[in-house]
Amino acid sequence: MRKLAVVIALLGSLTGLVAQSDFTKPADFFGFEPGTDKTLITYEQLIDYLKKLEGESTRLKLEKIGTSSMGKPMYIAFISSDENIRN
Repeated sequence: MRKLAVVIALLGSLTGLVAQSDFTKPADFFGFEPGTDKTLITYEQLIDYLKKLEGESTRLKLEKIGTSSMGKPMYIAFISSDENIRN
């Protein structure tokens, strides 16, 4: 349940990034609006979406921070101004 809350919070943060732009919207990428009943995304889908947004925005930067106990890459997402991301 905690992981779901983190994913929802992250997607909520990204909403501000993509809402006023031409960036790929979550519903367009996943094929449904995240948070819709009986619809879930996988970790891999989330990372693929974040990588897509990273390529579309100078305000988002992903950094690999390690590997999970299941062998999956773990990332941290930085969302900030262009200047902060460059620094």
